[in-house]
Amino acid sequence: MSTVSWEQYSQMVSNVNIFKAKNKRNPNTVTIPEITKPKPGIAVLEYSCSNWNQRNFPKSNSVDYSKYKKYSAYVCGNTAFANLLKCLKMTNWTYDEIVKTTIPLFNTRVGIGTVPPDFTYGVQKTLAKYYPDYRLVTTPFDRKNFIKTLYELLKKSPVIVNLETDKTIGYNNRYGHYSLVSGVDKDKGLVKFLDSNHIPGIPAPKWYKADVIARLIEMHGKRPLWTIVKK
Repeated sequence: MSTVSWEQYSQMVSNVNIFKAKNKRNPNTVTIPEITKPKPGIAVLEYSCSNWNQRNFPKSNSVDYSKYKKYSAYVCGNTAFANLLKCLKMTNWTYDEIVKTTIPLFNTRVGIGTVPPDFTYGVQKTLAKYYPDYRLVTTPFDRKNFIKTLYELLKKSPVIVNLETDKTIGYNNRYGHYSLVSGVDKDKGLVKFLDSNHIPGIPAPKWYKADVIARLIEMHGKRPLWTIVKK
């Protein structure tokens, strides 16, 4: 008889709850999720996961394409959250399903996006409804101890950050932007940046000097760092 870890069991229960909420019935089968987490005690911690890109929202063949296309430029927070779930293997939803579900929960608005207080509250509501075994943790930003803080947080979860874009990460314009940090190299002083808005020609994820990302977080008001952990 095969066994599963408590974390795998919790994720299976969450997936069943999501399926039932969408389909009003129990699923016929349940897939045992894989658990991929970095090993503690080494200089490099990273999650090996590709990113969903807000430029691809919504799918062009979506029946409600015209309804949601106007949101594409403003769903970086929803996308960062989706990428975090993907990295933790917490969901079997498609990218479009996650973003469409969280737009009202995050109070994401055309022309504005998602302001940080709404993002925090929206993630809390989403976890309570669909992933009740998990909770949101907000950690104050500390530029002096940025790498140390990331290293500790990444032992449990990738980290969502809210920063101000500029040319150092490939943007011509400056505005608030949510993305994911999915790795850190303490020895080299680097962080692995998984951009929600994957710019053509720039790798995603890409390793940057930690102070580049820290400076951009500081420029945009020193927003907290968001992670998801098991209760």
